Amino acid sequence: YCKAAGKRLIIAGPKSNEEYFDDYVAPLLEADRNSDMPLFDYVGHLSKDQINKQLSQVTAMLFTSTWNEPYGLTLAESLACGTPVIGFDVGASAEIITHQTGIIVPKKDKKAFIQAFVDIQHISRAACRARAEQFCSVAAMVDGYLRLYEQAVAVDDSDSIQDTP
Repeated sequence: YCKAAGKRLIIAGPKSNEEYFDDYVAPLLEADRNSDMPLFDYVGHLSKDQINKQLSQVTAMLFTSTWNEPYGLTLAESLACGTPVIGFDVGASAEIITHQTGIIVPKKDKKAFIQAFVDIQHISRAACRARAEQFCSVAAMVDGYLRLYEQAVAVDDSDSIQDTP
């Protein structure tokens, strides 16, 4: 999709499937290196600080997971860096990413994904950071757990009251 949109792609992360990387990714990287204007770069497995630096400098983080991931940590990391997300509508994407923080497109919809590169320019980096603080922070997580525990205790208390003669 990046090639079709003429957008640079920085790939970071471990090669968890070396055979797949060698068969599909490496040939694209090699062919791209020989072009007049390279678009692809594999930067390897990065430290947390390196990831944050990369994310804070890019136009968007691309979330192209095709499985129903229950919580996309990379989504939260991107928002925390103030970086909007372009992602497939799978798993928790639509729960984490709002219209103010990114663009969610149907899974494998090339046309919508390419259009998102144009539309992402209108997303506020400050809104992304605010969403991370509001929804993905440790404080938000602790508050969420406390609400769940309070609800569970309230249900137990109401059951106990009904059982008492």
